[in-house]
Amino acid sequence: VVLVLSTFSIANAVNKDNIVFVRCIVELDTPPLIEYVKNLGKTLDQSDIARYRENLILLHQNILSRISNRVKVLEVRNFLNVFNGFSIKIPKNLIYAVKSLPHVKAVHEDCKVETLLDHSVPLINADDVWKLRDSLGRNVTGRGVTIAIVDTGVDYNHPDLKDSYLGGYDFYDNDDEPLDENGHGTHCAGILVGNGNASDHRYVGVAPDAGLYVYRTLGPNGDGAVSAIMAGIERAVDPNGDGNLSDHVDILSLSVGIENREGDPDDLLSMVVDNAVDAGVVVVAAAGNNGPYRHTVVSPACARKVIAVGASTHLQNSHPSGGPDHVAIYSSRGPSKIYSIKPDIVAPGGDVNRKTSTPNEKYAYGIVSTLAHGVSIGNPLSEYYTRISGTSMAAPHVAGVAALIKQKHPDWNPMEIRAALRYTAVDIGYPTTDQGFGRVNALAAVNLSSPPPLAFLYATGETCVGTVYINGTATARNFSEYTLYYKYVGRGLYEDDFDSPGQWTELYASNSSVDEGVLYRWNTTSFKDGWYIIKLVSTDTKGRKSFDMIIVDVENSRRFIINIPEYAVEGRRFNVSISDDHNNPVDSFVIFRQPFKLPQIHYGSNVTFYARPITRPWINSVDARIYVIVLSSGKIEVHILRLPIYNT
Repeated sequence: VVLVLSTFSIANAVNKDNIVFVRCIVELDTPPLIEYVKNLGKTLDQSDIARYRENLILLHQNILSRISNRVKVLEVRNFLNVFNGFSIKIPKNLIYAVKSLPHVKAVHEDCKVETLLDHSVPLINADDVWKLRDSLGRNVTGRGVTIAIVDTGVDYNHPDLKDSYLGGYDFYDNDDEPLDENGHGTHCAGILVGNGNASDHRYVGVAPDAGLYVYRTLGPNGDGAVSAIMAGIERAVDPNGDGNLSDHVDILSLSVGIENREGDPDDLLSMVVDNAVDAGVVVVAAAGNNGPYRHTVVSPACARKVIAVGASTHLQNSHPSGGPDHVAIYSSRGPSKIYSIKPDIVAPGGDVNRKTSTPNEKYAYGIVSTLAHGVSIGNPLSEYYTRISGTSMAAPHVAGVAALIKQKHPDWNPMEIRAALRYTAVDIGYPTTDQGFGRVNALAAVNLSSPPPLAFLYATGETCVGTVYINGTATARNFSEYTLYYKYVGRGLYEDDFDSPGQWTELYASNSSVDEGVLYRWNTTSFKDGWYIIKLVSTDTKGRKSFDMIIVDVENSRRFIINIPEYAVEGRRFNVSISDDHNNPVDSFVIFRQPFKLPQIHYGSNVTFYARPITRPWINSVDARIYVIVLSSGKIEVHILRLPIYNT
């Protein structure tokens, strides 16, 4: 890291009258520690890594000193491992000046993050796994595996949890006692590692002998800041804070997310969790509770390398879904913003009766797990247990299964564990956008003798023009080949449906493995415009096949120009205009779909819509969509554009 010392001044940037302070996250332009190690790992020793970390610290100190020399800064929190930057509270009118400082790549909003068993453990066959033995002859119950939970804290004095607790930190109150004042984190922890002591072992978690680290990042109301979540993840990657990441936890369970808007795989939180996976941590995240609408998987579950978990119901008399193994109506649906498969899998999350707000009725069919002392949450059964529903409950089921896999197969890396969970999931008959690869099956995953082939496609979400790169991973411990296929689905009904009708056509095949690289350079100029599903199939020498899919938009002959604003503001109007290559107006049907609002429809070449108010003040923005339907040469074309709407 080279420190550039300039004479840049921010002295005039602060108007001392009417100062409004805001929390933001400053991203620096040099790689965090994990990216540095990943890129140069084979040529580095521990002294090189320590030296790089010291340089990052010096860089932070230099930039912070420039700011603090001119204005008081508050609530500074540094990030080095999975993100290079810091969070800070500064005057709002200073943000532009901070952006102009050397080594500052971007300044991001420190936005709000929220929280998102007796029948559920047998349903996923976890209790059958406990009868298996690892290489040391121990029952497979998570023994020797470490799990971190980043949440509202945990009541680690609970009879079911105290034996698993290994320590942690409270990033909300900044102390060493991450006790739960909300109840959400304790409930998730019981699903993970509860040993059932308070119920005569009736309510037992998925991995009851795993060790638990607790990082409290959310407050009594179940909300907090992105920067606090990032701090918890940083600590999970380096629990003792010495810069040596070899002591990272094995599994990270995240039942939190940026709710009420579609997650972005390229946002800060997604980038941080993907880097945690690169550090060797299996990251499991709740998909969100914004279903049944599509494109509602939240961040960080939308991240490329994270195991995103939707919720299924599980009780014989489940209400309102009506029976076992249904995807819960509230469970967020995919695809992701970049049209990749999300959620990855589903797991028991319980059912929710949306017709009532009374907890005893609303969560009567929820997941039974541990209740924190002195709090009221869900539908309590006793002083030790309560029922709650949500994808928050589904995620720790999968994190617990990942711990069982890790005990049985300690040499498997995070992407191999993710592949195993996908490969063995049970198809419960729902669309891929709803269930991903299916419902988690612990016994089948743990019983694999070796990890299945890896097949992962890394989409960019950009429109394909000319020659484009299809990037991804196609590897195996005994690799044979990979094949790419495509299916043309045109425009209209199937632009976000992995299960659309049509035939698969081979695009390319190779017997050379690829690890996070270019699978194929696709020349799209000879392909007609429209939506395509790209399918990757990776095969090993045992004949096992894994697959992944993405959806891409090919547009080589842009006949229409659609003009929309860069963003809209709630409570204000905006225009959409359509013309052809010669600037002639083109009459079209235009549909404006704002989340949680009725769609607006107009016909014409220049139409006006009203961005309805965002009624929840803590939501900073929502992602809306503009659908433009054009009749051209006797054919219907549908163009879909995203439009962010900001809360004032």
